[in-house]
Amino acid sequence: MMGRMAFLLVICLYLLSNTATATQWAYIGIGSNPKVLGYWHVYLDTDTVAKKDTTVTYWVLERYYHEADGIAYQKSLHKIEAIVSNPRQRRQLEAYYYDASGREDFHDTTPGEFQPVSLPIHDQEIDFAVPYAKEGHDASRKPTVRIARSTTGQQKSETRLPMTTY
Repeated sequence: MMGRMAFLLVICLYLLSNTATATQWAYIGIGSNPKVLGYWHVYLDTDTVAKKDTTVTYWVLERYYHEADGIAYQKSLHKIEAIVSNPRQRRQLEAYYYDASGREDFHDTTPGEFQPVSLPIHDQEIDFAVPYAKEGHDASRKPTVRIARSTTGQQKSETRLPMTTY
């Protein structure tokens, strides 16, 4: 009996320590750009998508990988405002950059100018965000992002990211 309770306690502690309950990340796709040596996986925080008129505001998480070895070397979190109607435009409102060990390297909270959507992954972001948008919802809450080492030494996320594409 005491052994079962200890086992259940260990399981509960494991589950609680490895789950970020405040953020629900949904996988969008893979981004690439000829100017960057690598690619990135993009996730949307479905809990923070807000809509006002023809704009949506949302948070995306990007995991960057080296082209040669596929090892994650950086993660970034971006608050984006996008104009949904054509021609589509988007701008970054906030950005937070993390190194491979999960430490914040840099952040920028100065909103940028609207730019035309030029990468297919940015169109996908907007398409993916619209169904989750809540009118008048506040997207100001910065989502939870945690990085932990996997047993292979590579980085993995513990924010309920669907990792099946890695």
